[in-house]
Amino acid sequence: ALTPLQKIGRHASFCHCRHYAYRFSTTTTTMTATNDNSFQHNRKVVSSAREALQRVPSLHGIQVAVGGFGLGGNPETLLAELSTNDRASDLTVASLTGGTDGHGVGLLLEAGKVKRLIASYVGENKYLESAFFGGQLEIELTPQGTIAQRMYAAGAGIPAFFTPTGAGTIYAKG
Repeated sequence: ALTPLQKIGRHASFCHCRHYAYRFSTTTTTMTATNDNSFQHNRKVVSSAREALQRVPSLHGIQVAVGGFGLGGNPETLLAELSTNDRASDLTVASLTGGTDGHGVGLLLEAGKVKRLIASYVGENKYLESAFFGGQLEIELTPQGTIAQRMYAAGAGIPAFFTPTGAGTIYAKG
């Protein structure tokens, strides 16, 4: 289950990694690491994205939910640091888009850090296309509202929910 995006404020970008949520405010240069099991408590202020990622025990095989729409609101600083981090590998990334070449989730894709991408739009990233057709990347195309609902459900402890997307089609049969 993916960690839900927490509503921290309208000027914030998000990147959630398993049990930790990192916030980079676009109005200040503060990184905040928060244990999502007690979101209101145990706040730690760190000076850089690198320091925030060092606090995550393991970056191998984690699930990362990336906020933003298109390229707006993406946690670029954190994605850039994650893309160069030697400990990060085999990531499952949930994002509305696959980013573009050199931006957003595209940084993680080009660095070979992503094993599986859950997204609703993947049309502007040439590397993503070649990685998918080369068998190096799994892609799950999911409607935007369904991605948001899956994140909400995971955070609320809801194991499953009905969505009419796909109902009555061959996909409903498995």
